[in-house]
Amino acid sequence: GALTKRSFQLSLLCLIPVWVFLCFYNLPSRSQPTWMHPFLRTREVRFVALELRDGTRAADMESPGIDSFGLARSTAPLSKRFTKKSTLTVVSPSEVVLTFPSEVLFDGWWLTTSTGDPSKDAVSFEVLAKLICDGGCSAGTPEAKAA
Repeated sequence: GALTKRSFQLSLLCLIPVWVFLCFYNLPSRSQPTWMHPFLRTREVRFVALELRDGTRAADMESPGIDSFGLARSTAPLSKRFTKKSTLTVVSPSEVVLTFPSEVLFDGWWLTTSTGDPSKDAVSFEVLAKLICDGGCSAGTPEAKAA
């Protein structure tokens, strides 16, 4: 079979160092993104509630319908080391801004719904990040949007 052919065995032997290199190269770093899993950079993230579970729209809200929100890296919330000096500012009854003193790397976000009445939870919202691009952002805009 193919496994006993000398050429196949040599090819496999040559691919092992490439595989090992790619495995170690893709390990997440504390400060740099990897080529297979790039991180985004920001200093400011905005949560904008558009509608609450009870149908209340942004113009009529008394609160944004969340208890807290933040950024994540590799599916885990950013560590306290990156968030301890961050500030959370209520801009309007439907909008809060999370600001960091220096840029942070992230690839996701999280939120906790309000601890009160579930009908006041945000069900439609935007999470906007003002990205730091250094010429690397696509679509020509420094703002990323997710809902």
